[in-house]
Amino acid sequence: MVAIRLTRVGAKKKPSYRVIVTDKRRPRDSRHLEIVGFYNPRPTPIEIRLERERIDYWIGVGAQPSERVQKLIKYFDEHGENMAQPKREKMRADAEAKEAVPVERPVKPTPVEDAPAEEAKAEEAAPAEEAKAEEAEAAADATPAAEAEKKDDAPAAE
Repeated sequence: MVAIRLTRVGAKKKPSYRVIVTDKRRPRDSRHLEIVGFYNPRPTPIEIRLERERIDYWIGVGAQPSERVQKLIKYFDEHGENMAQPKREKMRADAEAKEAVPVERPVKPTPVEDAPAEEAKAEEAAPAEEAKAEEAEAAADATPAAEAEKKDDAPAAE
């Protein structure tokens, strides 16, 4: 006799189940004829995916669903295809709303704004450079050779 029942999958203490079609005499987790759905009882709301057409086919050829599978089919027919879908849609909408909020970031000055500041610095540096040049000339004039040249040039100018 063919049965439609659950087989356990998932990690330790985190059960989820497959809805399978198998020979009734086989052990729970042994070979199966076909996987016709999935059931995860842990999330709220529960997650159910069933291939309703394939289940109807197997029931039509004589397969007997277990009590739990009968309840899942009834729940599936009443509530729709995937029970975790509304939760996912809500999470997606929350994420989109979060992305829609504009984020205020510090504004970096553009190169155009930097140009006046650089010009001001250059203007400040220019008088300082001129003063250094004048000091260098004065130092050169203070040397004995420069003083001798001044003395030679002075009588010629008179």
